[in-house]
Amino acid sequence: MTKFRKKQKEIVGSYQKLAEFESSKNIERIFNRLRPKYPIRKYINVVGYNSKMKHIEQKILSRVTSFEANTKEEAVAYFAKLWHSRIAFEKHVKKRLDEGVISDEYDYLQKTIECLAKADEYILAAYEKSWDRLRYASNGDWFVIFNEDGIILTSHKKDETKVPFEQKHAQLGAKLQKGKVDEKFREVFKSIQAKLGKL
Repeated sequence: MTKFRKKQKEIVGSYQKLAEFESSKNIERIFNRLRPKYPIRKYINVVGYNSKMKHIEQKILSRVTSFEANTKEEAVAYFAKLWHSRIAFEKHVKKRLDEGVISDEYDYLQKTIECLAKADEYILAAYEKSWDRLRYASNGDWFVIFNEDGIILTSHKKDETKVPFEQKHAQLGAKLQKGKVDEKFREVFKSIQAKLGKL
């Protein structure tokens, strides 16, 4: 008997379990049959869709942690790069101006960053075969929505005339997860807020 085979047996616990595993039986079932009070689960089943949310968050943070600006104009130019395109950014600026909820591009930047710095809730809408969406809400008044690449899709004030994010994506078949926003995530945007306050 080889050392390798002995090591395999040590990992699964017995030669009987090893034989079951080699005959394509599910390793979770093999272990959990003998220890029903302490079942093992795959990592993805433990963290669930939260792992997707964290993955998107990492992409968001990687795009903003290098924020540097010496003027309001430079800050707006940086902000525009967080969107899919400058055209998409300008389109949303126009919408918000028409709604009367912002005074200019810089005000839009400030309101978006403030939302993320104070965000108290997130909703992740995860799809099997299309883009995921991650929404951050601040005091139920302002929202910022990202796609799974950490790109801003929209930032706006709550609009009672539109189908709520959660309802819309549930109808489209997304798996939804709601949770409290991590303080470390907020801290990044609080630091950007502080920088904007010096411009």
